[in-house]
Amino acid sequence: MKLPRVQRVTRNGKSYKYHRITGGRLPADVPEDDPAFISAWTAEEGRKRAPKTRHGTGTIGAACTAYLSSKKFMELSEGYRRPTRRHISTIVEEYGTAPIKDLRPYHIQSDLAKLPANPARARRKAWRLLCAFALASRFIAEDPSDATKAPKAPKTDGHEPWSVEEIAAFRDHWPIEDPRRLAFELTYWTGARISDACRLTLGMVGKGDGVLTFTQKKTKGKAHVPWTCAMQPFADLETHGYLMACIEAQRPGMALIVTIHGKPRSEKALGNWMAESARLAGVQKSAHGLRKSRLIQLAENGAPALAMMAWSGHKTLDEVQHYIIAAERKRAILGTEQDQNPVNKVGPTRKKS
Repeated sequence: MKLPRVQRVTRNGKSYKYHRITGGRLPADVPEDDPAFISAWTAEEGRKRAPKTRHGTGTIGAACTAYLSSKKFMELSEGYRRPTRRHISTIVEEYGTAPIKDLRPYHIQSDLAKLPANPARARRKAWRLLCAFALASRFIAEDPSDATKAPKAPKTDGHEPWSVEEIAAFRDHWPIEDPRRLAFELTYWTGARISDACRLTLGMVGKGDGVLTFTQKKTKGKAHVPWTCAMQPFADLETHGYLMACIEAQRPGMALIVTIHGKPRSEKALGNWMAESARLAGVQKSAHGLRKSRLIQLAENGAPALAMMAWSGHKTLDEVQHYIIAAERKRAILGTEQDQNPVNKVGPTRKKS
């Protein structure tokens, strides 16, 4: 059973659940029909906001409504609009009737203090966007969010990259003919985010140059991935071979990752599907970890920084530099042993019979 208004999230192999409207944390270690879950969900339902009302001119609610209808808001990426809209809606429900001209930094800081670090940082971004819009629209004379501080986020490495053994385990479990294997090899080879992997098509491969080129959903920057062109020495030929074998065996249409009905998978559906596929193969990692694995593999194979940036779509050298430094340190320790055992192959794999 799945209850309505429940946001289900998987991070680093762990599941989390929240009430979509209140943001309240729900038990993730019990089924949704368990009395403990239903009790927590019912409590959050009781906190549901009152129906939306029309707010008077000059109120925070009126400014929020104007912002959500503005060109500035629509210029945000779809993935960024969703959390921003959520936070703006909460701001409306909690402070909508207050005059926006009376908004002060300590009001915003007090709102942030009620939240854990990461949600508070996201809430502050929403306040910053709202106040910038209000200032440009002359609803306020000064931006009160300028004087606020974002709480420090706990240090984390984010999504963990897949190890050589985990990549081999996935390949051992899912044969070339399985669509899950194609999704894996495509995501690993391209290093694409899930938001981009679900949109990749054969039509994005240039007929003249044999390079897969796509505009990233998150950053709007372009990524350029070798496809049928000549491969550079740092390319992972094994993964490329597996990807081409999957395409040859499965004969997909123009879209590469599709449902059983032949329709492209959504970003959320693909993320959940790949996380489930990994768990069934005994791997507790997310698909985004494959992006990190691709960058690590490129750096360890000696790819130049500009080549890594072109492949992954990163815009600045700083974004790939730490991968290069880590690879150089590893080479400094391994010395000639690495030359004798190149990392161009990621490990043994067996095809299922």
